[in-house]
Amino acid sequence: MTYLAKLATALTAKRLLDHVTVTLPHPPPVAEQLTTILLGAHCCPRCVLRFLGVRDRNVHANLLALTREWSGLPFGGQHVNGETQAEEVGVEGEAESEDGVEAKRLKLEIEDGKTVGVPNPTSPANPVMQTALPMPSNDSAPQRTCSACLGLLQCDHHDLAGKAFKLFQSEGYSLGSNNKTFLLSMRLPPQLAIRQRSFVLLVEKEMGADMIDGSVSVEVKEILKYLISDAFAETSSITYDPESPFSLTVHYDHPQTKKEYEFMTKIPEADFKIKTSRQKGQILVHGTSFEKIAKSVDKLSYTHFADAAMCPPPIVTKPPRLVELGLQHAPIYVAGRYLKLQRHISNSPWEIGGKRMTEHSVEELIANKVDAFFRNDGHKFYSSGREDADVLMLGRGRPYYLELVNPRRVEASETELKALQDTINKEANGMVLSRDMQIVPREETKILKDAANTKSKSYSTLVKLASPVTAEALDKVSKIRDLAIKQQNPTRVPRRADLMRDKVIESLRVYPAAPTTVSPTDEVRVDLRTSAGTYVKEFVHGDNGRTNPNLASLLGVEWAKVLELDVLEVHLDWPKQIDSEIAPLI
Repeated sequence: MTYLAKLATALTAKRLLDHVTVTLPHPPPVAEQLTTILLGAHCCPRCVLRFLGVRDRNVHANLLALTREWSGLPFGGQHVNGETQAEEVGVEGEAESEDGVEAKRLKLEIEDGKTVGVPNPTSPANPVMQTALPMPSNDSAPQRTCSACLGLLQCDHHDLAGKAFKLFQSEGYSLGSNNKTFLLSMRLPPQLAIRQRSFVLLVEKEMGADMIDGSVSVEVKEILKYLISDAFAETSSITYDPESPFSLTVHYDHPQTKKEYEFMTKIPEADFKIKTSRQKGQILVHGTSFEKIAKSVDKLSYTHFADAAMCPPPIVTKPPRLVELGLQHAPIYVAGRYLKLQRHISNSPWEIGGKRMTEHSVEELIANKVDAFFRNDGHKFYSSGREDADVLMLGRGRPYYLELVNPRRVEASETELKALQDTINKEANGMVLSRDMQIVPREETKILKDAANTKSKSYSTLVKLASPVTAEALDKVSKIRDLAIKQQNPTRVPRRADLMRDKVIESLRVYPAAPTTVSPTDEVRVDLRTSAGTYVKEFVHGDNGRTNPNLASLLGVEWAKVLELDVLEVHLDWPKQIDSEIAPLI
């Protein structure tokens, strides 16, 4: 047996294996020898068992007391090969002061091109936390940090669960009456993949690959997910469900070992390349994701690790750091129809060069009240097309839905939604009217998206003509049905691709604007129904020949000008009608 198996530990292999109540994939003598090696290499009890292939959550949960005991064992600053290991080594190899270590720990960490350790400005309700992970304490001896899991499996995870539940309560989350569940989303230090591979190669080398199968080992992430999810479920009385729409997010890093990937950049077989860039005075490192590191270490042998003094991996003296503890509910969708009863209101906030072009928008008049009711972080507004700011939206209204991001409230009764809608309509003061408000499943929103190129719309527009036109000419044009036109991208919409599009004027009725007008007349009203995406203003005036044929050419006048335009109907029967008492205005 090699030096690793001979190292004495206060926690013996037999004591640890006595806690195992499941069948191991190895015979007892092999399991005991393997356990002795791993304990000697500074693996905590939970890591020893996961390398033995134990994934039973109850076994790992019952190891808390033994893990606490192990965490308090002194290790005398010795590396497993007997060489003295300084707690922190500076650039020149000298032991760094505790103040210096702490200053480094609190520096902004940059990983994989993303800044971590600072609050996410888009999620103010879920603050990012930068704290060292609480470890079991032992007043009479130094703490020990596991070389395999970096301390992630050592602590009592009920402390973390308690913090998460306090956040849940302070944020006022109210889960669905039929779905009081959560899932766990974790981001762990990518160097865990290096250490996992190192220990697998170590035990295969020490015991022989024919005696031990490293593939049975269990990843840290799997055991940690058991421990945290069980602790949060017990603390909160919320059931764990991997399909839940509500997630608990936990992000750990381990600054002391964050650069362990560097040895792989010098090994051609690893095919591990990183890139750096500078942004706002910070050097960003790209290409150090967990998946990429895991893929590269699988290509390396024991010799590669041993030559780099990475097998066994160096002892760690610092616990992991909790970077983020957050809660997030999947979006919910609130749908309805809106009528726009005044002109000069945009569909969504409209700015050009930082200047607000309209004082109000439909989105803001509706969404601001919805956001306050459901207490979400933000929203996305979708509507079945959009009218120009100077165009009214009449009839039954335009279908829309709001995607609410991370709502604290996820349910509302019909009575509550009706009251919310009444508040919106009252405070909109005659500018906008919302109707048929309802919560819809995500699958239903596809109806609105799929109808983008198939629905038709009806309009009424007041038009000024360059010269008077007879009643006979108006009647002739009014008989046209399914008129095929070609529209090039309008000059007033420069950001859209300049393509020629085929559209259809399904029906057309042109008549004098004033019933008492004597023929001929130069001011007419045009009622028309068009295919989806037709630019009606351009059909009227021709847009300098970019839309053909057009109303001006059909009537034989030099030009035609739109004075007013109203949308009468969006022909899409979604969402379902609720407000039968709101009669169509047209």
